[in-house]
Amino acid sequence: MNTKPRAPFERFLGIEIEEKGNRKAVIKMPYQKRLTNPMGAIHGGVIASLADTAMAIAAKSILLPGVNCYTAKFQIRYKSQAKTGIIWAKAKVKENRKRLLYMEATVTNESEEILALADAVFITKSS
Repeated sequence: MNTKPRAPFERFLGIEIEEKGNRKAVIKMPYQKRLTNPMGAIHGGVIASLADTAMAIAAKSILLPGVNCYTAKFQIRYKSQAKTGIIWAKAKVKENRKRLLYMEATVTNESEEILALADAVFITKSS
């Protein structure tokens, strides 16, 4: 698939959508020096944004036309740092309960080392 997202913030991060649909999403972004912390690793906020974006894309794959969603609760557990290469986020819808979507995401590096694990609750709303 390999498409660019529409949102300006996602484009700023250099995110590309590799796969979306059927309750799942896979996205990636390159390591960029401008997005690092003082130790040269990708800033934790960027990793969190990548996970949240992947979960939002997965969530949207099951929404009916005219229904949107937003993050109501988000939790992330960092496991390692990203200092080079491509960073991947894989997300899926764990459970769909009326207006609530329970999501999870795993962020990895090119070697599939886990950088972070995230989960979230999204609220759906008709536009």
